[in-house]
Amino acid sequence: MKIGFCGTMSVGKSTLVNALKELPEFKDYYFATERSKYLRDLGIPLNTDSTLKGQTVFLAERCSELLHENVITDRTVLDVMAFTMCAESIDLLNKDKFEKYMEESFKEMKNRISYKSSKDVFKFAESVEEFQEDAFSQEEIKKLVKFFNESAAIGFLPALRDSAYYVKRLHEEHGYTFHCITSLSKDRNAQRLRKMNVRKLFGETAFDHFILMCKLTKEANNANT
Repeated sequence: MKIGFCGTMSVGKSTLVNALKELPEFKDYYFATERSKYLRDLGIPLNTDSTLKGQTVFLAERCSELLHENVITDRTVLDVMAFTMCAESIDLLNKDKFEKYMEESFKEMKNRISYKSSKDVFKFAESVEEFQEDAFSQEEIKKLVKFFNESAAIGFLPALRDSAYYVKRLHEEHGYTFHCITSLSKDRNAQRLRKMNVRKLFGETAFDHFILMCKLTKEANNANT
């Protein structure tokens, strides 16, 4: 079986894949993780900064993984397609051509869609249509976002890639200070956790102002300091 996890940056794909390595059910599987970091270290621009060359290399990496009979990856050709469509340096004509190149590779992994349903269990869908029938409603999505934004997890979120290193350098070596604009809730404890976590990751003085984006009531505005 070929298993690929798809999603935006820093949501836990690699962490989940690495956890699967410990399970006996997957002892014979080939695991492909952190390929983005490997390519970035080679000087290949990725994600929304990518070029046509960069995405071509990334697609080749993804396709080579599919040569394994049993494989688990923390990215899929669907991710390559998404970032190609978002890359500003790639024109529409090349995006259309690139999408055609990806179609055959995508067939290798699109026979099933795994997702977390509105009933809070993991399920398999045999088609996109089946997935859409059981997808979260907008109201359920808002509740889940609110729950997370007011949870203790806000105080323990990791920094994105090497951002802590460069923010500290800009602050300590060049005197820059920053404003933190962050999506959050009106919950005062969550706001304190956000500020505490940012200062823990980037230092006490790198950020001198916090703007907490939520429904801007008078109370929330007063908290944006």
